[in-house]
Amino acid sequence: MKEKRNKRQKIHLIFDEKERTEFLTGFRKRKLERKMKVKEDLAEMLKKEKKKIKQSQKETIRNTILSQRQVPEVQHLLEPVTYDLPDHTVTIKEVDDMNSVPASSTLTDAAIMPFSAKSEEEVEKLRKVIKELKEKRMKTLKKSTVQSAAKKLQKKSDRQKARRRKKQYLIGL
Repeated sequence: MKEKRNKRQKIHLIFDEKERTEFLTGFRKRKLERKMKVKEDLAEMLKKEKKKIKQSQKETIRNTILSQRQVPEVQHLLEPVTYDLPDHTVTIKEVDDMNSVPASSTLTDAAIMPFSAKSEEEVEKLRKVIKELKEKRMKTLKKSTVQSAAKKLQKKSDRQKARRRKKQYLIGL
């Protein structure tokens, strides 16, 4: 008569310290990989959003510049008009800046003072507008969802770091 065979396969356990540590630390490695991927994605999204905001600001500036150009229908009214008189020739044109005025027709100091004060006021207004645009840009960056997500991630990592330090401190006591 035949002996009964053990139908179950016999299991041979082999203990390997390297494989065990790799298995146990693999969880942490994969978790760190996921965190790094999320950080990279957030950084990329933040970069794209900043680029998008800059592009939109360029568009608005370009549109304002284009809107300030003279309209062709009105431009013929602003073209210089020349009158030939018997004694002299008179040309009437619009003066946008002082660089276009010839040196021979410069004004006296008394006449320049109100104009320079006016230009300083205009410069101050332009500075204020630029400052407001920069503030607006910063507000839009602060409001962006990408930046808020990055802040949340940073807060979370800071809290975890604080817990670890507290734990190490308590262990040290």
